[in-house]
Amino acid sequence: MSANLLLHPGKMHTFTDDLESFLHVLGWTALRYVPAMDSYSAVRRAKDLFIFDEHYREQGHSERGGDDKARAFRAGDYPSPNFQPRMLTPLSGLLEKLGSPFKSLYAVSPPTAEARKNVTALPDISSKSQLLSYAAVIQYDHDIECLQSSTWFIDMMETALSDHDKWPTDDRADESLPIDFSGGTRRQVQNRTKELQHTQKLLEDSKGLSRRSKRAASPTPEPSAKRRRGTPPASGSGI
Repeated sequence: MSANLLLHPGKMHTFTDDLESFLHVLGWTALRYVPAMDSYSAVRRAKDLFIFDEHYREQGHSERGGDDKARAFRAGDYPSPNFQPRMLTPLSGLLEKLGSPFKSLYAVSPPTAEARKNVTALPDISSKSQLLSYAAVIQYDHDIECLQSSTWFIDMMETALSDHDKWPTDDRADESLPIDFSGGTRRQVQNRTKELQHTQKLLEDSKGLSRRSKRAASPTPEPSAKRRRGTPPASGSGI
């Protein structure tokens, strides 16, 4: 889910949210299943995965999250500067390019009206600060435009996939990659623990339901007729 939807429960769902959600699926899959360099420890991988699980409840508010996602976008560190695949592929570059427009979307301070004046007055720009301000406005507008349709996203995907020689044939996902969640913050560990406990409860409930279903499907044996001690057997019993 997009950081905006998590940060602002009840916000109108937009196309840009869908683009970001797609990127999170791709980013999570890469961090979770792509073998990385030996320096990328199990604790580091778990910490980077926390960005996708972050959630909390403020007093008087519904559950929300997304702070870590927005922070990573603003810093240009999405999904993680620590993640380097063991095999050299276009994957890291693709994730970085797809995440780059969101840096402007989650900018703390979008271009001001004064900065936009510099764009219209380009020939009169005489200082480095004005030039930098001009470049920031152009970059911001370009990024936001990229997030208004699927065209730019699809172009980036097709470009990355077009060079088949750069994608190894044996770069399959590895489900056995170690993950150690003990290195997270207290809230992260608590959230992860709750999720694991919830999953475990669902598994136990499903097993209990399965056992009850089997018992219900099995025929109930007829109870054997018993007589009280000292009571003579009924006539015709053959005893």
